[in-house]
Amino acid sequence: MFGDLLGNADKMQAEMRSKLKAETLSVSLEGIHLEENASGEGTNLSIDESLTNADSKEKLEDLLVESINRFFLKVKQSEAELSAKMLKDMLPPGFENMFK
Repeated sequence: MFGDLLGNADKMQAEMRSKLKAETLSVSLEGIHLEENASGEGTNLSIDESLTNADSKEKLEDLLVESINRFFLKVKQSEAELSAKMLKDMLPPGFENMFK
């Protein structure tokens, strides 16, 4: 029984990577909109024109850093949720609460 679980680990990891790549996450913060997939690859970044003048350079930098930090928090949450679901799906009935 456990041999099958461990033998499928590579297949499960590949499936998880594929699912994470297909999931789009986004963060919007004060004129910055960041889109990436759940595996951390950027797909789109848009910046409101009001943030592109020289006076707002420091604010823009701060907003970009905060947007990226918020995005990676979403990535971690998405990965944890998907991992938990996949683990639950592969356990035999009655073992769902084994890791709580």
